[in-house]
Amino acid sequence: MTTTTSRGLLLFVVAVVAMFCVSAAQSPCPAPSTCQSDTCVGMRCPYNEFTYCEMDCNTCKPKFFDLEKKEEKCDKLTLKCRLMHLEMVKKKKGSRSGGAPDGGRQDTDELYDPDCDAQQQFRAKQCDNGTGECWCVNSAGVRNTDKSKSGVDCPKLVLCSQIVLDFFLPMDHKPSEDEKIQNVQKVKDILGKNYFVIPDQFKNVQLLDTRNMIVTLTQNVSGNVADIATVAYLADKQLKAGKLQTSETPPQTIEVDPDARKPIVWFYDDEPPRMSPSRMAPGIIAIIVIAVLAAVTAAVIFFWWKKQQGTKKYNRAHKQELQDAA
Repeated sequence: MTTTTSRGLLLFVVAVVAMFCVSAAQSPCPAPSTCQSDTCVGMRCPYNEFTYCEMDCNTCKPKFFDLEKKEEKCDKLTLKCRLMHLEMVKKKKGSRSGGAPDGGRQDTDELYDPDCDAQQQFRAKQCDNGTGECWCVNSAGVRNTDKSKSGVDCPKLVLCSQIVLDFFLPMDHKPSEDEKIQNVQKVKDILGKNYFVIPDQFKNVQLLDTRNMIVTLTQNVSGNVADIATVAYLADKQLKAGKLQTSETPPQTIEVDPDARKPIVWFYDDEPPRMSPSRMAPGIIAIIVIAVLAAVTAAVIFFWWKKQQGTKKYNRAHKQELQDAA
């Protein structure tokens, strides 16, 4: 009887120890009682929406991981190439995580899963494994050649040196000079605080009489500068959601007019795109059409003027002949 009791007690102890070990193995923290359980509540990675929070049980501080379980440093921008890849991961797998300026073109392609290098930069050549098509992109990941199944030559990554954010403010009147100055400064403050854009990267920011806000960002600045492709990618998401705003409390905010045309991002490369005209973005085609019409109009005016000059000269000569004959 004693042996049976001892054996039963031993089995009970073994079972309890086993349950404890399993529980410890499943718990993200070996000693969760030493940390606050709500460490991750309300926490977010401001520069990467495709992340989730876990508690570091050694320091009791929050750590962020992306959808591929790679730790994310949330004190700097995650570059556009990586963000696009994670957005495609989310689309494919699902996740619970939280007119045109001259020469500019839009990114009219659908979102694709980009091939990024070790520094999170776009590789010059991108391909779609599903369709077998390949194409070249600029440093902002925007296609600058036709898509081809027979092969495409992408000798280098062309720099996208300038990007323009183009949107309208919800004003029911022509903005005064003071309003222009205030809104321009507010946009600079928001982009500076949100995305580390330094003053020298604002090539031009202006609010037009039409309520149209034009924000021109440049990459051609020395020093520790923000990646304007990433800035535009993140700012465009905010603009299309209705406003630009900082994460501070209370936030600085720039509202977007919901009744105007949707915000547009224009890309300017150091080299012209190598696309057939039929596949060019609408912005480029519009510019070509306008240029042709302007040239034709100028030619018509010139020939009309020449004809008028000839007619006047003939009339003067004829009048002189009549006077001489008299």
